[in-house]
Amino acid sequence: MKITATKDFGNTKNNKIVLPLVPEPTETATKKEDLATVDLYSDPTDTDSTKVRFSFKTLNGSAESPRELIDWRKKVERAFTGLNSTTGLLQHQMMQQFCRGTALGTYNSNVNQLYHNGKAADIATAQLAVDNYQGGDPNVVANLAQALTDATNKSKEAYLGDAGDGEYMVTSSLNQLMTGLLPNKVLQHVKRYLRREAS
Repeated sequence: MKITATKDFGNTKNNKIVLPLVPEPTETATKKEDLATVDLYSDPTDTDSTKVRFSFKTLNGSAESPRELIDWRKKVERAFTGLNSTTGLLQHQMMQQFCRGTALGTYNSNVNQLYHNGKAADIATAQLAVDNYQGGDPNVVANLAQALTDATNKSKEAYLGDAGDGEYMVTSSLNQLMTGLLPNKVLQHVKRYLRREAS
């Protein structure tokens, strides 16, 4: 199949490349207050291992290029690994330092939405178990009532501290944040430009 470029291809004023093959040069120096700095363990499983200082730009979410967004996401994962942050609660606390402004507001909103959805589902499940129990064992009734109370009173921090729920909430919130900040249909645009550059 022959691919033909449009007439305005290459005219960067009207047809800006979403993710160019060559990274754009950084125009301004990053200020110290715009950096997140953490001390990573050289061996994440050993808290006595040598620490390495790692700094990267915090995400504001207003003017970053797609390449900067992707790079920031990789650095967040590197920080999680280097600090051996395996629980959602620790990762969530770190995210409060890794982004700010629009990005932080969007991330926290995503976490809150996942928390409310998860809590509503757990309460509904516990209530259904109470409603469906037909036996007369007082111990079972008490256990079902306690499970419903626990589901009703479970906090966001408790969800984030759960082994499975916490990491899922943080990862999903980060993915939703990236989806919202990256240009619409970015993958299709990148593939189109790659085909044009390669022809």
